[in-house]
Amino acid sequence: MDLGQGIRVMLAKRQISQTKLAKEVEVTRPYMSSLCNNERVPSFGLLEKISDALDCKLWELIKESD
Repeated sequence: MDLGQGIRVMLAKRQISQTKLAKEVEVTRPYMSSLCNNERVPSFGLLEKISDALDCKLWELIKESD
């Protein structure tokens, strides 16, 4: 699973919109969309914010598919 897919999966599990997550981690909605579509690579600090906002571990965002 790539990072964008991991974020999308966790968003769906937590029933959170990209817009809400973007506000929580202090980025724009278009930037969050570009992360979810693997068009950008976030900093480590932003990854930590995203995992905290989604209440998951960093590795859960990037783990391999079963």
